[in-house]
Amino acid sequence: MQAVTIHERCKVFKGESTDSSKLLFSVRKTNKSIPPGIAKLNVFLANNQDKKESDFRVIIYGSKNSCTVYAGESPTIVAKVENNGGFKVSVCTNVDYAFIVALLMIVKDMKCSNGSTDSTQNTSTAMKLISASLSLGSQ
Repeated sequence: MQAVTIHERCKVFKGESTDSSKLLFSVRKTNKSIPPGIAKLNVFLANNQDKKESDFRVIIYGSKNSCTVYAGESPTIVAKVENNGGFKVSVCTNVDYAFIVALLMIVKDMKCSNGSTDSTQNTSTAMKLISASLSLGSQ
């Protein structure tokens, strides 16, 4: 995974590669007409070359204490995270858990991206573990 950039974009690759042929998905934060206290991430799978519409979107509510992952621009929820004193993750059937964990790590990295390399290092380590599990699952 590449670190979250100053433009709040991130690319996730299979394994430790940064070769475009190993790209799994990319994430971009949008600032279009979003009310205060809410953030929106657009997620584009590798095969979505034109990036006109996102494949998934993540809506982050109130200081990133909770977020919801939707399929594209539809109202279909594929995962939900609640962090109100406890941490609860709900993932719908047929949704890749590693993919959701990767998105959560990106949300965390965007929250922590204050110039500290520790956040990026921790996220990079977690992404290597996730990538390893994705590789094992496809064998």
